[in-house]
Amino acid sequence: MLGLALQHTVKDTQHIVKDSQQHTVKDPQHTVKDTQHTVKDTQHTLKDTQHTVKDTQHTVKDTQHTVKDTQHTLKDTQHTLKDTQHTLKDTQYTLKDTQHTLKDTQHTLKDTQHTLKDTQHTLKDTQHTLKDTQHTVKDTQHTVKDTQHTVKDTQHTLKDTQHTVKDTQQSLKNLYHMVSLNNRADNL
Repeated sequence: MLGLALQHTVKDTQHIVKDSQQHTVKDPQHTVKDTQHTVKDTQHTLKDTQHTVKDTQHTVKDTQHTVKDTQHTLKDTQHTLKDTQHTLKDTQYTLKDTQHTLKDTQHTLKDTQHTLKDTQHTLKDTQHTLKDTQHTVKDTQHTVKDTQHTVKDTQHTLKDTQHTVKDTQQSLKNLYHMVSLNNRADNL
């Protein structure tokens, strides 16, 4: 806008100079007309200058806003830089922690390998124990069967003994009855 207004001003001035050279001396009427044109051109130039001033004021305001924005951006950038430095330090600490954790993991892996070997030995021992237990279970089953047979035999023996007891009781009753009869006979 500022360049365009200056171009109009230059052109208007050139017209004024030409008109003055061509018509001022030759004809007073032309001089009046030229003066009127000059006034009009001057008014246009004034308007263009006013527009230029307004544009310049707007440009100054925009520049002031841009300066403020740039200052804010600079502050934000400084804060971001500080945050980045803190983040870098944190990352370094994290890297050290990760290295320690890696070492611990390697030690744990070695321990786990030893534990695995021990577990394999224990598994073999457990398999042997399982076989022994299976043999013991078979032996126990045979013993249970023998015990069941013994129980049955004992039950039969018990029944026989019960019958014997009943017979003995009956014999005792009979004997007691006979003795009682004999005692009565003797008393008579």
